[in-house]
Amino acid sequence: METRRIIRARDVALMPKSSVTIGSSTQTPPEAEEAAPRKPDDYVSALIKLIPSEAIGTFVAVDGLVRGTGKLSPVAYWIVFVLLILLCAGYVARQLQKDKGQFPYLQFGLSLGAFPVWVYAVGGPFEYAGLSWYDPTFGGILAMLYSGFATLAARR
Repeated sequence: METRRIIRARDVALMPKSSVTIGSSTQTPPEAEEAAPRKPDDYVSALIKLIPSEAIGTFVAVDGLVRGTGKLSPVAYWIVFVLLILLCAGYVARQLQKDKGQFPYLQFGLSLGAFPVWVYAVGGPFEYAGLSWYDPTFGGILAMLYSGFATLAARR
């Protein structure tokens, strides 16, 4: 199973080199090469690992129910939104803890931040509550800028 943790160039440099000495030569067994990636994630891979897709999928389902019925108060929708942020934090932290080593706090923060940015971009409780300062154009721009800068920051 592929890890959700972003592999940076400095992570590759710190990875132990698995090798076996056979006679007078040292060789790396094929299973050791497959076990640990030896190159950093490219931009697209890092972007995909930052997106909390499970939380976004849950939000899409909740948003469809809220808008379909139209009976939920804006305050209740905000409460649901905050609960989804908390669930997203727990889920992303759990996924990142599966890997050994130091916990990637920067990646955790960037992944967690991606969720409310994405919700703002599609409307969610911001649009549902009829907030005067909500603008879907700014939401789309914010989502694009956040995705680009977050991915670049995570790969440093």
